[in-house]
Amino acid sequence: MTDERYHGHRNYETWAAYLWLTNKETSYFYWRGRASELLRNPDEAVYDLAQELREAIEDECPLAEEASLYSDLLRAAVREIDCQELAERFLEP
Repeated sequence: MTDERYHGHRNYETWAAYLWLTNKETSYFYWRGRASELLRNPDEAVYDLAQELREAIEDECPLAEEASLYSDLLRAAVREIDCQELAERFLEP
């Protein structure tokens, strides 16, 4: 099995999510701040932050309530985001 990474990320969807979450200063500092807060309980920090990231990304998903080809494709792409990888990146020193 080959390692099909995309710019150092698991896949395109994860890379795109990381790019958007870190390109806006407010978003970047919010998630870094949440990571710092969650590090108070380091055993669960990755899991907890990954869950928060998943919820936030899904909550912001446009077309989520509509049934259409586009909403199905968008939801499928969102499911491909590796939120554990995102959490690990935000938790890096």
